[in-house]
Amino acid sequence: MGVMQRGAVSLLGCFGAAMLAVSWSPTSQAQTPTAPTSTFMIFVASRPVGNEQVQVVESSDGWTISSSGRVGAPVNLVTRQFEARYDRDWRPLGLTADTTLRGRSVTLRTTINGTTARNETTPLGAPLIEYSEPIDEKGIFLLDPVVALKLS
Repeated sequence: MGVMQRGAVSLLGCFGAAMLAVSWSPTSQAQTPTAPTSTFMIFVASRPVGNEQVQVVESSDGWTISSSGRVGAPVNLVTRQFEARYDRDWRPLGLTADTTLRGRSVTLRTTINGTTARNETTPLGAPLIEYSEPIDEKGIFLLDPVVALKLS
């Protein structure tokens, strides 16, 4: 795990705000074919370095938070696809992420079965790693490249 420095706090704060403060329509997805997208600016050391587009969609199965975006130097992160799924009671169901961090591919797919998270990841372009671990059934998803990013 990397060391979180001062600039990472702004990045983490923006990402957290994007994930938690997005407003969504209370109508069902069937009535609204396209969920509204919110765009958030990302700052490092009070300097704009990127943006993230976020959608929160409610369906009969629960909630889906999806996003994509780009953060320039010093982070150099491209999020092609991020999706976190929760049931109607906000219990985690699954997560997928397809990103590039500093020019190296990072993919993650997590599926939840009760209190077990099954992970498939290719960290920084490495071969596929598969593992399972116990989780709290009411846990939330956090990604290491965002939480534990070491900024130079």
